[in-house]
Amino acid sequence: MQFIIWSSLVLFIFSAIAWFGGLLFVTSVLMPIAKYENDFSQTLFYQSIRRFHGIVLMCIWTMIITGFILVAVEQKYIWLKLSNTWDYLFFSIEIVFLLGCFFTFLIGKNFKLIDKNKTQNPDELQKNESFEKNIFSVLKFMKINILLGIISILVFTAMVYYG
Repeated sequence: MQFIIWSSLVLFIFSAIAWFGGLLFVTSVLMPIAKYENDFSQTLFYQSIRRFHGIVLMCIWTMIITGFILVAVEQKYIWLKLSNTWDYLFFSIEIVFLLGCFFTFLIGKNFKLIDKNKTQNPDELQKNESFEKNIFSVLKFMKINILLGIISILVFTAMVYYG
């Protein structure tokens, strides 16, 4: 049983680090390059975030599955016990995680809308208003996810302190 708990915890933490690290890479490396090049459509930025969205979804599903395993197996992770500070922190981290998943799935929805509106000519795509609106939404949701990631790191730190 301890092997299941530890392996689930390791997979959960690895997936969270990969998800948050990818968000940091996109916003700290790819976005400045795209702003410098003044092109968000068919160049490095859109193609990169579109390609790595599958990896992000894999990390999220890994965290969801391993999170449910941890909640089902380990008594420490019981939902809504709320008897001490650690339980409140655990509940808040679950809310932050669910919000992050929600915004990540919204990013995927915007990718589908962008791909649906794609035309053969990249110049037309860049001038398309719906494309700009969808790219702006993707960028906004990524920034919200980074804020949620920072909040989760702070809450995890408090959980270690109180745990």
